[in-house]
Amino acid sequence: AYDNLKFAADGRSRYLSYEPSSKKYVMSLVPEMFFLKENNDIDGTHYYALVKAEGYGVTLLNSDFTVNFKAWNDDLLKDNGNGGLDQNAPGIVPDMYPAEYKGMSTRDDATKVWSYYQLATTKDKREIYIDGKKYEMSTWLSPEQRKEVKVIFYDKDGEPIISDATEGVQLYAYMPNSNHVITLQPVETKKENEGKKYYAMNPDEDLFQYGINFTNTDKTNGGLSYTNYYANSRISVDDNTLDLFKAVIGNNNWQDELRVSAFEAQVNDSPLYRRFNGANGEYGTEANAPLNLKFFRQNNNAEYLFENYASENEYRDGINDKEISFLGVNNAFQFAESETRSYTMFVDTAYVRANTRMPQYLIGIRPEVVEGDTTLCDASTHQHATPEEALACEHSKINVGFTRAMYLFNAQDSVDVKNYDYQGKAAYGAQGYTRLAFKDAVHANDTLYILNPNVTTEELKACNLKNDKLFAKKIALDNNKHKNVVFQFRLVTDEDNRFLIESEAEENGKAVFNKDLKNVSVAPMRGGWVKIQNGVPVIARFDDFNEAIAQAEIFDVNDEIKYDATANDEIAVEGVTVVAGNGQVTIMGAAGKNVTITNILGKVIASQVIASDNATIAVPAGIVAVAVEGEAAVKAIVK
Repeated sequence: AYDNLKFAADGRSRYLSYEPSSKKYVMSLVPEMFFLKENNDIDGTHYYALVKAEGYGVTLLNSDFTVNFKAWNDDLLKDNGNGGLDQNAPGIVPDMYPAEYKGMSTRDDATKVWSYYQLATTKDKREIYIDGKKYEMSTWLSPEQRKEVKVIFYDKDGEPIISDATEGVQLYAYMPNSNHVITLQPVETKKENEGKKYYAMNPDEDLFQYGINFTNTDKTNGGLSYTNYYANSRISVDDNTLDLFKAVIGNNNWQDELRVSAFEAQVNDSPLYRRFNGANGEYGTEANAPLNLKFFRQNNNAEYLFENYASENEYRDGINDKEISFLGVNNAFQFAESETRSYTMFVDTAYVRANTRMPQYLIGIRPEVVEGDTTLCDASTHQHATPEEALACEHSKINVGFTRAMYLFNAQDSVDVKNYDYQGKAAYGAQGYTRLAFKDAVHANDTLYILNPNVTTEELKACNLKNDKLFAKKIALDNNKHKNVVFQFRLVTDEDNRFLIESEAEENGKAVFNKDLKNVSVAPMRGGWVKIQNGVPVIARFDDFNEAIAQAEIFDVNDEIKYDATANDEIAVEGVTVVAGNGQVTIMGAAGKNVTITNILGKVIASQVIASDNATIAVPAGIVAVAVEGEAAVKAIVK
């Protein structure tokens, strides 16, 4: 079997499957199911045989490449009497698709969607129509592979059904709905004088189920699948060529097997993206926090990304509007940092969770941090039994903390709406690439607020981010989809921390703009990454991640990684001292007093009576408010 990348030019997924002509297992378009059968256990390491599972279904072609109509009930697949498909009543099998097409449209994705029937019966090319124009699509399958195409049925949860003696398993298939979107639907029939029935494996008449004939001889089998052959072959390895070949399971029939092949199954938990944690920039479980980083080119560590505020090179396409602030690259030896804009970037967490395989970050410059605070109700007309109750009172006030910065964005949306400068030339895209620019925005909680011009920080604080007139747009950051305002640092190898700056991903095997992305795409094989083109950082699109590695820009960060926030190591409050540390707050001089600690949102994360004059309370990293009974609340930054 071979790496999927060697076959990915057409944007289709590949599966491990048997190729009869070469008698080897390869990566092909035909999906096959396997299960791991434990072989032995050596010193705690489990080894498994990789056994081919027999899915409940049937191949579509006979050995002579004619369609196997005899194996199907007429309402599923009907011939015209001459060995061809009845075009007036073809049945529903031609509209059945493998599970990978779930959610796709048979109209919008016509160049990518292939039903089981199309895969098996297309000898060379088929005609398709897109926007009224006729195109030809190649099959990609050898004749022997076409005979291996097998319609597989699924259960109600969308899992492939394995052929065995289980009774009454209702059949589902992926088929287009009334909106032409492929969804999981029950396979049903309506026969005269019977009404609607549902197809099932080993049908139960009491459940009003109907069976499919798989005997190849007549249509009276009733869909029974009582068999001991839930599996009849497994994968073995040729020790000389390392090719994978088929070994048939039988008492005396291990064909040409050099030896029994067993495999160890390991979880590949190697990081796919650079994750910036704590103060050292390495992977781990330390608390995430905004960092000040300098991004340099891997092939020239003196060249840094920076805000190219007054770019004058030809790539500006004659733009004279100096208000347009783009991302640029400069050589620190030629231009000292004081002579240009700062090379330091504010890397702010956008979507970073402990189990996130694709952490996402905002990149900004000139950040202004506004700390939030909480004032609990202290009305004299009523009392609250707990801090939580007081927090819920309408008299309590929560001021949301936020960070205002010029945040970097992929300017493709501006290209799409033909956002022009004063000279009538496209400001944000040129030569087929997309520029990266900076926007004045506010990051609070899980939202990025794009600001309208001339908004002041005092206005933002006064309205507590509730005046929509101040915002041009709100962008939700509470999901892991690619967005034009977030960036992912895609690792190049497992051996070091070098990375590509990733901005765009793929949908259904095709690189798409973020506005067209419907699903989360982790580690896409095609998409958009930052490239230095003619001395200017741009988003360039590639159909192969290896091509991106070769042509896009590989970056690293310098060793001067530090927290942007300055920790409040020691804060005095009327005889009480609060010391913020790593994952904890130490409170001195408050014995016998109640202490309440809230996060930036005002949520109570700790509340207790201090038993000594030196008490340590574990709290999550971030900005917290510490309220000691009888004293004013103070803010502290916990690392």
